[in-house]
Amino acid sequence: MTSSFSLPSSQTSFTLLFTLYCLAKNPTAQQQLRDEINRVWDGEEELTPAHFTQMKLLSGSLKEAQRLYPAAPFNARVLKQDLVLSGYDVPQGVSLRHIVHRDVDESKTQRYTYLHVMYMHVYY
Repeated sequence: MTSSFSLPSSQTSFTLLFTLYCLAKNPTAQQQLRDEINRVWDGEEELTPAHFTQMKLLSGSLKEAQRLYPAAPFNARVLKQDLVLSGYDVPQGVSLRHIVHRDVDESKTQRYTYLHVMYMHVYY
């Protein structure tokens, strides 16, 4: 959960905005998330990081919104050495860009929960 909230404030607000948008479009996921929050936190005590570690659907919802609506829609890398990519020779120094895209399937807040979370890369 920490990784979801370690973004600069503009990216955090962007992520939260689109998380709310996705939840508004998916009432079932919204209710499941509400149930999870009510189960983990009674609303009376102070909300702590320990609460967030128990909220797998909340973490999944934030990550799914980041996948569907990334704050940075592309990634660029400069090759440090020659590379053969799909049968093509790409020389050192070329800038490769990976454009983030989303599939047209409906948002899946559970994509990043349960066992999948246990095996996710630490910097994801």
